[in-house]
Amino acid sequence: MPPKKNTTASQDAGDDDGSSQAGRELAEMRARAEALDCRLRATEEELGLIKSTTGNLERGQMALQVVVEEIRTDSQTWYGTLGQWQAEANTKLDHISRGQDELRATIAQLKEMIAGLGSREPARQTIDQIPAGDKLKGTMIDTANHAESRGSGRRVAEDKGSCDPGPRRRMEKLGDRCR
Repeated sequence: MPPKKNTTASQDAGDDDGSSQAGRELAEMRARAEALDCRLRATEEELGLIKSTTGNLERGQMALQVVVEEIRTDSQTWYGTLGQWQAEANTKLDHISRGQDELRATIAQLKEMIAGLGSREPARQTIDQIPAGDKLKGTMIDTANHAESRGSGRRVAEDKGSCDPGPRRRMEKLGDRCR
């Protein structure tokens, strides 16, 4: 064993102070290292949560993109369908409008015929103006014939002095009473 040096009490106290200071610094460094280690673990946990959340957000974003595409496709389909329906409705409205115009023209022709029922020729001229094959022409001819027969009945009744100006059938039923 090496010989013991003569040291004074103050030197012994200094050595103790030096080692205790080094021990304190070492303890502080360990405490800082533990604190940094805790922070590192907390940061790693937060990073894991962030990665997890980011992954969830990315999956959610992809799912939303799929839904948006489906909505876009559906809206385009519905827009096309609505366009077709609108075109069909416009076509039907055009047909209705043309039908109304034809009906107005027919009503005007009927009014002319009714006005011309007193004489036979104007009614026949009006009927002759209608194109052949028109459904209305047959109806108008029947109406004109009926009106002419009523007119003839009136004339017959007036000629014979009857008080009943009804159609020819009524005149035939009355027979001799009207003469």
